[in-house]
Amino acid sequence: MPDLRANIKTIYSLEWRTLMNLDIKTILFMNLNINVVAAISIAIIWHYNKNRFAGVDLWAWCMFCQAAGVFLMLLQGVIHDSLSIWLSHVLLICSILILLVGLENFTNCKSKHTHNYIFIFLFAVLRYYFTFIDPNWGCRELIMSGAIIIIDSQICWLMLKRVPYSIRHITLITDIISGGYVLTTILKLVMNSLFNLQSFQFLTFEAIYALTVTIYITLNLCITISLILMVNRRLIEDADVQDEKFKKIFHSAPYAIAITELYEGRFLEANDFYVNMSGYKRSELIGKTGVELNMLTKEVRDAVVSKLLNGEKIEKKEGQIRRKSGEILMIMGSVQLINIHGKLCMIGSHTDITELKMANESRLTAMRDLISTIAHQWRQPLSTLGMIIQRTHALATMQELTPEYLSQFKTNAMRQIKHMSDTIDVFRNFYHPEREKTQFSPLNCINDCVKLFETQLTSKNIVVDIDCANYSEQLIEGFSNEFKQVILNLLGNARDAILEGRKIGVYPKHKVPGVSGVHGDGVLEQKEFSSQDQGFINVNISVNSDNSMLIDIADNGCGIPDEVVSKLFSPYFTTKEESIGTGIGLYMSRMIIQEKFQGTLKFIPQAQGACFRIKLPLTVNTP
Repeated sequence: MPDLRANIKTIYSLEWRTLMNLDIKTILFMNLNINVVAAISIAIIWHYNKNRFAGVDLWAWCMFCQAAGVFLMLLQGVIHDSLSIWLSHVLLICSILILLVGLENFTNCKSKHTHNYIFIFLFAVLRYYFTFIDPNWGCRELIMSGAIIIIDSQICWLMLKRVPYSIRHITLITDIISGGYVLTTILKLVMNSLFNLQSFQFLTFEAIYALTVTIYITLNLCITISLILMVNRRLIEDADVQDEKFKKIFHSAPYAIAITELYEGRFLEANDFYVNMSGYKRSELIGKTGVELNMLTKEVRDAVVSKLLNGEKIEKKEGQIRRKSGEILMIMGSVQLINIHGKLCMIGSHTDITELKMANESRLTAMRDLISTIAHQWRQPLSTLGMIIQRTHALATMQELTPEYLSQFKTNAMRQIKHMSDTIDVFRNFYHPEREKTQFSPLNCINDCVKLFETQLTSKNIVVDIDCANYSEQLIEGFSNEFKQVILNLLGNARDAILEGRKIGVYPKHKVPGVSGVHGDGVLEQKEFSSQDQGFINVNISVNSDNSMLIDIADNGCGIPDEVVSKLFSPYFTTKEESIGTGIGLYMSRMIIQEKFQGTLKFIPQAQGACFRIKLPLTVNTP
């Protein structure tokens, strides 16, 4: 057996001394260069990601420690052996421990290292002992190899078992390379034991040691690349997570959001709200410009781009866009610049405020009508008060005032004042904000509305007839003031239709199938309408078999031509003169009935005039 070992040693020495006759200092110098480059590379990565990932700074210190250790080894014979032989190896082992701590911080698997600090201290003491007190190259190699195996094994265990399963695919390469350090060191121990190399000095020209150092250099290069890849893959995964978050926020945001190129104006992305708002499919938007789709004009877009390039903020600005159907929407939006892959883009978030604007306009119109109504309501009592005051003054001048007359004067004056006060109360209650739904009587609301119109209608020879049969106590649930707004709008439309009929003097031709008076072709004759004819507004309240309330408001006005019936509830459509109608009354009335009362509002054709039917779900069953 000893002869076999001797033969193997002889054959190995001859072949490897011939083939691997390398200068160990050259190899160490290569290692120094690689460690310096690795340290600088990791330091640059840390600089750009110091607020993103923990532990990368320790990786850089690890590489600097290795470079310092190799540099001291190269200075053997130039500086004291305590630095070139002892301190250099202590730095190398410390660098591995620093790498371990850095990897724990990076993977968020921190642990205490008291045992490792004690181990480093013992390593330094033993290394010093076998270097200067009892020099023994074999013991030094055994201590050095054991330290590498112990600490690198901890790195392998960290990468293989301790890190969360979700990131093990990122740490796998580093784990394999760390295992390579352990296997190489074990192989070196076996070779030292097999060939009995205790007599070799560190900087001798021996192929075994040169080969081992070369493998370490390769592993150092690989571990550097693996660390860079770990950061890169974390960055990619974090970017994917951020991209996924952005997509979820982008598509679930309760606003219409779109991203377009700044200069070309092409759509890059649009969320579901924007797709629904524009009326286009996403595939129809992407790659096209808003100008091409006729959503906005080039002048408007150029103005927005100019403001953004000049540094102006565009926040909560009102504007308009055209839907695919041609409908104009009022929007409020904010636009900002955003850099996507080096290209300037715009990201805009918009809210459709069309209904809000219409609601405000409808409210203002209703207020205008109410103020006009109050003016009519007050005109008569004010005139009456004026007459009473003038008569009283005349009687006082003639000294004919009697106690009975003064009492009558007081009674009449207070009656007129109370009438005016009641009008104010109705007006105030109408605009009193309601935050919660309540049960209320539709009949009472209708009566309040009629009171507001009473003087005005009477002066125009228009009579309002309310037929509620046995349903006067029937209740519905909702906002009474908004219901009054609907009734006021319908009563106002009926009044205007009667006055318009008197103005034009005829009813229009229109088809009303199934109504008496219709000729065989289904078209009514034009009927003369005299300015002296009395106007009628009939309000009929009934309960349907499906437990719903029907409120029909009909008039004998000029009626509605067939060709405009389909547009009646469209926003900004009106048959009135521009100074009288805004075209949002019926649209807002139907929206209120549908959204606030879960009911319906529709036009009912009839032989003369017009009729609108409100259908509401009941709160209390009919007795």
